[in-house]
Amino acid sequence: MSPAPSQLTGAEGDKSPSTAGLLSVISTLAPIGLGFAIPSFAERAEGEVITVGMVMVGTGMVFGPSIGHIYAGEPGRGFGMAGLRVLAFGNMAGLGVLGAGAMFSSQESALGVALLGTAAVSGCVGVGLMIFDLVDAPSAARRTNREALTATDEQAALPTISIGPGSGALTWTF
Repeated sequence: MSPAPSQLTGAEGDKSPSTAGLLSVISTLAPIGLGFAIPSFAERAEGEVITVGMVMVGTGMVFGPSIGHIYAGEPGRGFGMAGLRVLAFGNMAGLGVLGAGAMFSSQESALGVALLGTAAVSGCVGVGLMIFDLVDAPSAARRTNREALTATDEQAALPTISIGPGSGALTWTF
């Protein structure tokens, strides 16, 4: 007989889907909001404030959606998806810079348009990966809870041998 989901305790069996989703959303939106707000309220100091804002926005976009997966017990998936977002947004930034530079060259303007178009596609892939992680975080908690139940069922099905107290009898239970 396996325990009900409400009877599971410990690190693996009680992950809340709503908490996983909320952690992902807050960890994404808070740094992005602060990153846009800081340059608006701070004094301009040789671009340092804008750089801090950009770093905060990037951090929210790359790592924020993965926080729910890490909470839910799927850190590999969380960091893996963050790595894919780093690649997508890094590709977007690099191709954007190259495309903008090529746009100002009279002979390479078509190349610039192609690079900027590819940068836009990379950005869309990065945003799509963000949305996927935000939507999937509650499911990650449910997967972890389901795996904990399965592990509990498998442990309960293993045979055990015990010696009865004082009787010297062997018992075999399933």
